[in-house]
Amino acid sequence: MSAAGSWGDVLPFVPVAHTLRARGHDVEFVVPSGFHARLRPEGFPVRGAGWEIGPEELAALGHDWSKASGLPMMRAVMRELIVPRLDEAHAALESAADGADLLVCHVNQVMAPIVSARTRVPYAALSLFAMVVPTAEGLASSPMPQLPGPFRRPGNRAILALWLRAARRMFCDRDFNRLRAGLGLSPRHAYFLSAALEADRYFALVPSSFVPRPTDWPPHVQLTGFCVWDGGHTGSVPPDVEEFLAAGEPPVLVTMGSAGSTSFTELLNGIAAALDERRLRGLFLVGDARHRGESLADRPGVAEFAPLSAVLPRCRAVIHHGGYGTTAATLLAGLPAVTVSPMPDQLWYGRRAAALGAGIALPWRRRRKVGAALDELLRGPSFARAATAYRASLATEDGVSTTCDALEAML
Repeated sequence: MSAAGSWGDVLPFVPVAHTLRARGHDVEFVVPSGFHARLRPEGFPVRGAGWEIGPEELAALGHDWSKASGLPMMRAVMRELIVPRLDEAHAALESAADGADLLVCHVNQVMAPIVSARTRVPYAALSLFAMVVPTAEGLASSPMPQLPGPFRRPGNRAILALWLRAARRMFCDRDFNRLRAGLGLSPRHAYFLSAALEADRYFALVPSSFVPRPTDWPPHVQLTGFCVWDGGHTGSVPPDVEEFLAAGEPPVLVTMGSAGSTSFTELLNGIAAALDERRLRGLFLVGDARHRGESLADRPGVAEFAPLSAVLPRCRAVIHHGGYGTTAATLLAGLPAVTVSPMPDQLWYGRRAAALGAGIALPWRRRRKVGAALDELLRGPSFARAATAYRASLATEDGVSTTCDALEAML
């Protein structure tokens, strides 16, 4: 298994790995070194990925994730962290694949298609964002503008063609194809965006109840369901969080996930003020102590981490960034949410939850409206009822088992 990026990019692989191991398989992780200390206590062998793409490296780039829809940041990651280490990353994954039966990789592990083609080891891509699979139909709640009626499909095809053409330069096609040519492989256009579609199987880790599967997706693409993990050695609630939860009414949980932004401190301070104005208790999980800021420094109910599965059932609502894991955990807990999303994938998750009636989605430019959105969320019972109803529908689904069944079928 191989993934990089934020901790949220790696987490969904952990419950899949645990289930595969329980079924008798050996699992090894190939990840940047910043994740090794977190994965080793789970009992898995861990080796380096050849490049360092983790929270510290992303923060060191000096880009604000909350601005310009994330595209300049993605380009900076490509040019400064990925392209300079292509040879090392290829060597690391190919060495790990020696003797393996299956590669299970995040779609951002761009070496997987190359290694699979050279070693003939089957490759399964796991995607946390279903919208990266091209479709002329348009996925529900897509941030991409949709033309009306008969113009929708041709309009989507034209937008996709332009986007893929622009991606060739933006995401360093020339560098990837130079590596492929040196290894005897043919070139591929828009490599970074489309390479994972070379996988033998492509699994989008969301349930069909969350988003319908487009009919024009290729047959090897499958929706499996949410894969959520925050247990294991990190599963206990910190004593200060436990004390805060027990001291009063259920709070509003506030978290901006594991991928920090320089604007999150300002946002968290604003949310704290909005909660205080409404005399609502707030449990803040800030991820990084640097995000506490002045107003959160000595505030009760502020912690870097607590397992969502343990604290969500004791909360009344959630304000979060719309990340994959937090969205899934919130829906599984049956709680309504306000999402404030700086990145396109996060905005999509927020909009999908809102389409279910279980929340309100704010794009980043409207982040100062979070107080008004929270008022609307808590004013009537409709959001809570919708969240509870969707939780009941998820009770019949097991995304981890479905994903593992599909992976075993590849062996």
